[in-house]
Amino acid sequence: MHLSTLATVTSLALVTLVPQQAQALKLHGDELELYGTFHISADYMDSGVSSDEVNTDSKLTDGSLSISSNSSHIGLRGKIASTLEGIDLIWQLEQNLTLDGSSSDTFTTRNSYAGLAGADWSVKAGRYDTLAKRMFVENSIFKHTVADYGMILGAASGKGGLMNKRAENMVLGEYRFGLADGSMLTRAMYSSDADKSSGTTDDNANKMLSASLQWSNKQTLVGLAWDHWGDLSGTMGPVSLWRAAIRQDFGTLRAVALLEKISVDEVTDTNRMLDRDARGIQLSWKPGDWQLMAQWLSASSYSGSSDTGAQAWSVGAVYPIAKKSNLYLMATKTDNEDAATYQGVDGTHGDELSALAGGQPKAVSAGFVVTF
Repeated sequence: MHLSTLATVTSLALVTLVPQQAQALKLHGDELELYGTFHISADYMDSGVSSDEVNTDSKLTDGSLSISSNSSHIGLRGKIASTLEGIDLIWQLEQNLTLDGSSSDTFTTRNSYAGLAGADWSVKAGRYDTLAKRMFVENSIFKHTVADYGMILGAASGKGGLMNKRAENMVLGEYRFGLADGSMLTRAMYSSDADKSSGTTDDNANKMLSASLQWSNKQTLVGLAWDHWGDLSGTMGPVSLWRAAIRQDFGTLRAVALLEKISVDEVTDTNRMLDRDARGIQLSWKPGDWQLMAQWLSASSYSGSSDTGAQAWSVGAVYPIAKKSNLYLMATKTDNEDAATYQGVDGTHGDELSALAGGQPKAVSAGFVVTF
């Protein structure tokens, strides 16, 4: 079946079946499941610039309203029993949905793979988030909205979110085992050409290594992840990213600490903004049906510079209106130091909000999320 036909059939199935149940839809048992998320928001964003400065950057605005599609996606996945005892064939085809854009860019490939899996292990090959990215995607309270952690974490002043990436041409191994009143998840990833051009032979020009450890039980999680790119984006040279996540539940209160360190092997004018540290604290409280959220993010000045750090503050409220369907309000503000240009909105939110040096971009958003 041609990909465009598959996408059309999948979309029609979604429209027909989602009202009946808000969970992954078994189209043919475990062998074929349909899943996804529709996420649309209306945003007011302001870069804190005058109208005369707006045209210098398409992401700059002196205050405007927009509709954004924020990591909306749809996917098919399956698990097929093999002739080998205890081993299944697994596969996933996931497509990003740009619901507010032109028809030419509606579908783009997200995490997609084929592989093998046992009871406590799996091996996958395809295109997938690096393990440092997974560490924050899986554990962050704030993601996909205007307050996405990617405005600071994984970002570089003036360059945006360079480190929140997917690796192409990758092999990923996962193994989980019990340990000390919890479980340990170990992962390792390798790609010989992580930014591969379509249709070309893997030339090993941009090798990528990634590894992570994550221990958790019902109340606590502690994780550490590492990415190393042989030549990030083909211009940055060797770059390493260390990330740690700590999550603790105290009844209806959840606290998350996110820490990262980005370093380059040889500092140059092109990559020096990636040689820096950053951190974040996130809180979530559920008094009844409501979820109230708060976030603080901070990046230090990068190598060989001063006044190039930034901080960001965000608050939000989420209310469930159906099973796996939420309405929310979100507000965020970034405070750049005099020589810094961190964006006010970045990461997995669809529309981005840029800033001039020392700027204080801010955004307010109302959104609707349906997950199945």
